[in-house]
Amino acid sequence: MRPRFAMILPLMVACAQDYQIIVTPEEIKVPENPPELGPTWVEDQLRQRIPERVDVLWVIDNSQSMLAEQQKLAENFDAFLNYYRNSGLDWQIGVVSTDMEDPTQSGRLQGAAGFLWTEPQVPDPTGVFAQMALLGRDGSAREQGRRALRAALSEPLISTYNAGFYRPDALLSIIMVSDENDFSTEPTLPAFVTWLRTLKPDPSMVDVSAIVGIDTECTDHPSQDYLDVVAEMGGVAYSICEEDWTPILAQLGIRAAGLQREFFLTEVPEPSTLEVWIDDEGVVYTFIQGTDFDYDGDHNSIVFKTYTPRASAVIHTKYATAETW
Repeated sequence: MRPRFAMILPLMVACAQDYQIIVTPEEIKVPENPPELGPTWVEDQLRQRIPERVDVLWVIDNSQSMLAEQQKLAENFDAFLNYYRNSGLDWQIGVVSTDMEDPTQSGRLQGAAGFLWTEPQVPDPTGVFAQMALLGRDGSAREQGRRALRAALSEPLISTYNAGFYRPDALLSIIMVSDENDFSTEPTLPAFVTWLRTLKPDPSMVDVSAIVGIDTECTDHPSQDYLDVVAEMGGVAYSICEEDWTPILAQLGIRAAGLQREFFLTEVPEPSTLEVWIDDEGVVYTFIQGTDFDYDGDHNSIVFKTYTPRASAVIHTKYATAETW
């Protein structure tokens, strides 16, 4: 209950020659406190980065157990290439095997139909890649994917047999496919990761993904070395045991095109209030924090874990600002 105050009001009343003071108590009305201000809500609409040039290098295991997996890759590669059509992106896609014992392989691009790699000018880029990917099953049983990859992008091959594929100013996407662990002794895993990170002026210009043995569902043991490289490079790995490779290749195609998964917010949010959804040509997808994306407080950004928004997608975020929460 509000306190009551008495106000003394002088009232002059003629009474003989004296004045009579009448005291009239009244309640003073105290104005209401201003309403508490709620949190400030912000909605950001974020756009996907669209690169200009990208080189994609597939490192494919061609040992005895890999024939079915090569066929899945070849048969479903159209899903990978779907984004590239009519995108205006200047892209090149090549293949090397994991065989470092055969001198005709050992980091050399494995071409097909008269092309060392496929690109927009190739009449049938999907069909040409399918021929490249079907390396067969006669490769060395000691798969050396790391060693083959480094050989492909280093001297002497980079300026001789493979000349023209590696472009210093292009984004580089590397995708490794194997149902075995890597047997490369050189370079060591730490040295290999360091080499990858210094291959371009900006480490973000190199992306590493994999379709490998994540567990023992259909393989004798996980492809742990490949998984470690992917983890160190902030990439994504898919299970080689999946029956349907179409969704895997579709998502890898978008990612390999150099599209980003990290998007920066305009204000600092209260993380618990973050809502994220994507409008992709009229289809709306919602995402759950901790499951589908994380908030990076150091960068003030949201980072999608496995999903990579397409160039045509609009990323929406809504959140309360931290300072008003």
